[in-house]
Amino acid sequence: MTESVLDVNDLVSGKTVALYKNPSVWRARYTRGIVQAAAKTAANTLYKKMNEYTDDAKEKFNDTLDKYVDNMVDTSTDTIITSIQTPIQEKVLWCTAQVGDARDGLEDRLKTALKESFDKMQADLEAEVANGGLVAKLSLKRLRLLIRMKAVISL
Repeated sequence: MTESVLDVNDLVSGKTVALYKNPSVWRARYTRGIVQAAAKTAANTLYKKMNEYTDDAKEKFNDTLDKYVDNMVDTSTDTIITSIQTPIQEKVLWCTAQVGDARDGLEDRLKTALKESFDKMQADLEAEVANGGLVAKLSLKRLRLLIRMKAVISL
């Protein structure tokens, strides 16, 4: 651009200007510092744009991952509750069928047996959680919820 301004000034003054130029006839000399500054500015701009793109991509990935984990937890919750609840219900039904009419203290014995079963499952899950088990952590959370629901229903 500087070279063009010089050429236009020469033409306005009536001087001649070379139609084709090569570095040997250029009058404007670019110092290494100017070129380096321009390159550095361009590199910084490119770096900022890359960071913005990378940050956006990371945010989108984290959002997608969060949605996937939430969906996995939601769909697994029913399965986990059923896997805990079904054996307990079967055991209660079996115990009730075995006892028949002998109901003296049956309710207390059943409550004790259920509490012991829940306590053992909770202890086992807590041991797995301590070892970093993600499924165990989720199972423990759901078991505690089931125990609270059972306590509320009993009231």
